[in-house]
Amino acid sequence: MKKGLLLSGIIVWTLIVLVLLTLIAFIIGRGNNTIVSNTATASLVKQETVSLTDIENFVVKTSSTTIEIVKTNGTEARISQYGSVGNASEQEFTLDRNGGTVEVNIPPNHQLFTISVSRSRLVVELPAQYTKNLDATTSSGNIRVKDSFTLQDVSLDCSSGNIHIERELAADSLTMHTSSGRMVVNDSLRVKGEIRLKGSSGSVKMDGPVQAHSLVVKISSGTITLGKTLTETFDLESNSGTIRVSGITGRGSAESSSGNVYVTLDSPFQDVELRTNSGSIHITVDASASFKFTGLCSSGNIRANFPLEKNDKGNRATGSVGGNPTALISARSGSGNIVINQG
Repeated sequence: MKKGLLLSGIIVWTLIVLVLLTLIAFIIGRGNNTIVSNTATASLVKQETVSLTDIENFVVKTSSTTIEIVKTNGTEARISQYGSVGNASEQEFTLDRNGGTVEVNIPPNHQLFTISVSRSRLVVELPAQYTKNLDATTSSGNIRVKDSFTLQDVSLDCSSGNIHIERELAADSLTMHTSSGRMVVNDSLRVKGEIRLKGSSGSVKMDGPVQAHSLVVKISSGTITLGKTLTETFDLESNSGTIRVSGITGRGSAESSSGNVYVTLDSPFQDVELRTNSGSIHITVDASASFKFTGLCSSGNIRANFPLEKNDKGNRATGSVGGNPTALISARSGSGNIVINQG
């Protein structure tokens, strides 16, 4: 008898819960808190144009929308928002022109039970003649620069998403940041000042060629991969990941707390310091370069294709190549080998 009553009670309460969930879903679907399928087809939600005459700063801010920057042959900027038409939870962008700044903003959605549309994106078409500042920020979405541009100061920031520069970019300065995502540059970068890339979790890949006065890349977890890089100073750091540089000039350092370091040094280079706590260091030096070398590894050995002077354990070595060398290559590995070859 008791078992029968218990079973009946469970069935009744299950039905009540199902009815309530159905009712809630109906209310949400009719109201402002619409749940949207991730497979929803993106349609044009809103579109506006704005003149960039006398504009010094173009700013784009979104909360959970992918930003795409493309070039237009027109004389005005055009902003197009794609998402789910009729979805009340989809915030439409606002466009504000104040002095020398144009700001496009999609505010965060604080409504309950809202699931963002995965296909939501904001396409920003900039005229070819716009050569001033660009600042794009998204909390949860990707940033893609799909065409070549010549600009002044460029800042691209994602809290959770990837940053992708697909075509050639020339700028006075470039800053890229993502807390969780990749930073990829497929074409050449020509930056008069500093390139600064910072990430918490994700890889950095710049196919190059890259040209800048200074290059700073700091990531907490991920690999750093650079093509041909012409710079006066560089600072490369990954707490956990491999660093691989196909060719670099200037003075600087590359350090991985846990990972291998592969660096090719092109002339002209100055003092270079390479470090890893756990991993090997592999160095290739331009055949025409003159330099001094010092190497130290706590656990491992040091090898080179030029004469080295080593201590009895073979884990400390010095060498010199060429006449009157002024550049110093310093390599230190906590656990791993050090290999340096010229040519």
